[in-house]
This record gives sequence, C-alpha cells and structure tokens, in this order.
Amino acid sequence: MAVAYSFMNLKNKIPILSLAMDTNKKYGWYSYLFHKQRGTFCIYKTPFNTEVRITHVTDSPTDHYTKFPDIICHGEVTEFVKTVKDNSYSSMLFRKIEECDGNNC
Repeated sequence: MAVAYSFMNLKNKIPILSLAMDTNKKYGWYSYLFHKQRGTFCIYKTPFNTEVRITHVTDSPTDHYTKFPDIICHGEVTEFVKTVKDNSYSSMLFRKIEECDGNNC
C-alpha cells in the first residue's frame, strides 16, 4: 500500500507540496514465528550486495502489515535470490536446510 499526500493552493490551483512513498522500493522483514508457520523463508539481496533471510516483503520500511510480534525490518531489498524450505525448528543456529524448487513451498 503506497501512501501519497498532495497539498494544493486552492485559490491558484498550484501544487504546494507533494510527498509520495517510493513504490519501487521493497523492504524485507523477518519473523521467526512466520518462518516456523510457513516452513520456508526467502533469501534476498540488499543494495550492499549482501544476502538476508526474509519472510515478508512490503513497500513500507515502517509497516509490515502483519500481526507477528517478533518481526523486524532488514531494510531495502533489491533482488530475490531463492526460496528455502526449512524442516527443522530446534535451533536458530543449527538446522537442516533444503533448497525449494518453487513448486513444493
């Protein structure tokens, strides 16, 4: 959901100020609870060419539009890399990770 605001001088019908959220930018969010519920997460690249684990992508850096209390924003993401199917939730550090072919996720 993009947000746009426009203010206009009604007498002269001249735009005074126009603020709009850049809808081309995407922001990656991660929630362990969301990850656990779905059994998958995605890998995205950032503008710094690093890879981050993401469970949700939005057009807002401040609103994730979910009800997951543990969700955190990892900032702007630029490119989808892959979806990963994760069948083990026993540890955040040690778990069996399988790549997902996109059809079984």
